[in-house]
Amino acid sequence: MKKVAESFLFAAALMAIAVSTQAQNPPAPGDPASVAGRGGRGGRGGNPPAMLQISTDPGPAADMVKAALDAFNNRDLNYFRKALTEDAVWLDDDGHVFASRNQIINIPLTAELNGDSKRKLTPSNMRSVISGDTAWATFYYELDTDGTIRHGLSTMVFRKIDNEWKIAVVQAAANTKQTHLQGDHTDQ
Repeated sequence: MKKVAESFLFAAALMAIAVSTQAQNPPAPGDPASVAGRGGRGGRGGNPPAMLQISTDPGPAADMVKAALDAFNNRDLNYFRKALTEDAVWLDDDGHVFASRNQIINIPLTAELNGDSKRKLTPSNMRSVISGDTAWATFYYELDTDGTIRHGLSTMVFRKIDNEWKIAVVQAAANTKQTHLQGDHTDQ
C-alpha cells in the first residue's frame, strides 16, 4: 500500500511540475492566452500543448472531486473520515505533509474545517482520468479565506477499494509564498 501511495505521490508531483507555469496565473476565459492557436511551442507558433489549454471537459472523476470540495466548503469532517484511505497522503500548500487518514483528520482538516476562519475552495480547468481502480484529477483552485484569495494547482488521486472510490492523495501548490514560519512545525 505504501508503494502505491508513493507512486501516486510521485505522479502528482510530476503533474504539478509539468503545469506549474500555467498554475501560477491561469488565463481567464476569453484572455488571448487561453485561446487555442495563440502562443506556441519553442517560438515556432502553433497551439500550446493540450494540457495547458483551458479544459471544457472535466473528465470522468469530476464528480468525486466535486464531492470532496463540497464537503470541504460545508465543513463536513465526517465525509473525509469515510472518503480517505487509511494510508492517504495530504500535501498542503504550506509545505506540510500528512501521511494517514488519522493525521489528516486530526491536524489540517480539523483546524481548517472547525476553526473560526471560513474557507471556500473553487475549482477551474479540471481534468481527470479513470484507469482501472485508479483515478486522478488536477485543477486550478481559488481558496477564499475570509476574503483573502489564494490561487494554485491541486491534484487528487483516488483508489477504488471494495467497489468504493476513496481519496488516496491530495496535493496543493499555491502560487504564493509559504505562510508558516521557518521554525514552525507540526509533530507528525
